[in-house]
Amino acid sequence: GYAQDDPLLSLNLAAQSIARASSARTTYDAHVALLQARQVLARGAPAPIGAPVAAGDALALSISPDGKFVVVGGRDSTIRTIDTASRQLLGTDYEAMIGGVQDVHFAPDGKSFGAVGDQGRVMIWPFDAGMSGAPSILGETSDILWRLAFDPTSSVVVTAGEDGNVRIWPLKGDGKARVLAHRDGDFTSVAFVPKGRSVAAGNGRGEVQAWRYPSGAPLFPPLTSVHSSDVWELSFSGDGALLATASSDGSAAVIESGSGLVRGHAFAAGENIRTVAFMPEGDVLAAGGADGRLSLRRIGDASGQLRSPSGHTRPIMDVARLRRRLARTSRCGSGVSARRRRCRKHSPQAPGPRHAGWRLGGNGWPLGIPGGLSPSARLRARNAPFPGPCMTSRSGPWRFRP
Repeated sequence: GYAQDDPLLSLNLAAQSIARASSARTTYDAHVALLQARQVLARGAPAPIGAPVAAGDALALSISPDGKFVVVGGRDSTIRTIDTASRQLLGTDYEAMIGGVQDVHFAPDGKSFGAVGDQGRVMIWPFDAGMSGAPSILGETSDILWRLAFDPTSSVVVTAGEDGNVRIWPLKGDGKARVLAHRDGDFTSVAFVPKGRSVAAGNGRGEVQAWRYPSGAPLFPPLTSVHSSDVWELSFSGDGALLATASSDGSAAVIESGSGLVRGHAFAAGENIRTVAFMPEGDVLAAGGADGRLSLRRIGDASGQLRSPSGHTRPIMDVARLRRRLARTSRCGSGVSARRRRCRKHSPQAPGPRHAGWRLGGNGWPLGIPGGLSPSARLRARNAPFPGPCMTSRSGPWRFRP
């Protein structure tokens, strides 16, 4: 019941039932539900926090560095902005002019965000206090652009495309891109190391490559046996020492970014992982699965992993981290989920396609997931990456890629 699927809601409802009961004799079931919910939360795993926020049929999303806003890119080439405090859409929807939005990211300085999509165009929007200015075309290519990433100084953007190029686009100057790497085939994912000194990319054959930036010299030979098909997601640990990958073959791997040494698969073969992201701790890896659940594992710890209750009815397809936050997206259930040490109440559920997300307070972390066919998302709360109770303050019902 609720104790397993939504323990925070179960805790809230049980407490209300006990408080309003006319006799202690009628509170047995409520006490059982309360105890079960506390036991679920005590495992330290992520737990849903609240109701979804309407955000359309999302393909991608990104959380601003200050955690106050979420931009959502949709299949319909629309960009929407959500206020994380009010859980409301801000202003009007923006036409992205790039076809279906495949990826969207805030710049690390929070002053702009970029998006790429089916039409091979790179678009940049200025951003200030939740308001997006007029977009500018940073550049165009001849085929789909699957992913983009900003460097740590917000001075360039790197893209990965179906034309087999990893391109560097300067945000100032003549705007002309240079090709950092090329292959016969495609590149499906790309990421900057946190200090900006190297770039990693994955391709449709399941290979992973990395180059020094800005020289373009290979960091290590192409890794050809990590995955068997498209590498859709890459995530560096906070210190840049480790690189996590996720492939459409359902596997996730961890690589030493400096040497290319493959440490092995991060999760069991049957997990069917769709996306990964390192948590702020640096050695804790979050992964979204085909069953709509989120898993956490500490790298090097063979004692097991923590799994959330199901937050989506369809696969989680994307997990993105911005500083101390994570954003996840689900291809078939537009939604976003969040984690935090202190959970605040969220707005009531809105009708229509939904996204789940969280309201962050203090040193909280957000984690989000958008979806597609049955768009829904939830917030998640946790106290520590591994065993220990999830202590929340006033956790109540309240509640967000391809």
